[in-house]
Amino acid sequence: MILLTLTELYFVLLFPLAVIGLLLFLWFLRIYRPLKGAKFSLKIKDFAVDFLNLLSGDERHFVKSVALLILISLFWVVILRSQEVSLKWVDLYFLALLLSLMIFDAKYYLLPDPLVFSLLWAGILLSLLGLSSLTLSAAIWGVIYAYGVMLLVYLLGLWRYKREVLGRGDLKFSAAIGAWVGGNNIAEFLFLGAILGLCYGFLEGFKFSLKTEKGIPFGPSLGFSGIILYFITRLTASF
Repeated sequence: MILLTLTELYFVLLFPLAVIGLLLFLWFLRIYRPLKGAKFSLKIKDFAVDFLNLLSGDERHFVKSVALLILISLFWVVILRSQEVSLKWVDLYFLALLLSLMIFDAKYYLLPDPLVFSLLWAGILLSLLGLSSLTLSAAIWGVIYAYGVMLLVYLLGLWRYKREVLGRGDLKFSAAIGAWVGGNNIAEFLFLGAILGLCYGFLEGFKFSLKTEKGIPFGPSLGFSGIILYFITRLTASF
């Protein structure tokens, strides 16, 4: 039986609320309101039903999604405790923003700037204030290296295939994660993200015989890689 401290209990309960709140904000900003156009009006019933579809289905799917988010937060608490690493509230901020962006990208192939830049600047600001596991220089170099490498891949793909092989949102998203994993971990972060993306692509192609110019969303793969590398920086941190 796992006995949670009060801080850990707050974390487990607040994490799904934070993710759902951020998804609601993104969905309202980028999907619901633009679809309504100039004649936008808010009908609570239609709004609630439409939002449930963001988490793939009806009320039962929504409950399952909330339960899964609680399990993710509980897993994070347990794995940190097993490694004798203290839980910090910046973990909630990082994981909530990251996971909401991953879910939104998987559903809509979009990584909206408001949350991406919030993630990026928070990583830099927290390192400046000494509340991150990284120094300020490590966070800044993480942004520069991640964006630089992804931009190079983007330009090479554009030159070779005459089309975008990466979304421009992926470039900004990788830079934002770089502010949390640091310049020293960018090679591992991008390599692992590429491997996860390839595996996801093969599974989708095998399962659905995927043949589309749209491709697959890269945000979830970058996100999972970022979580793993962030956890490693937390283990090796001395703050």
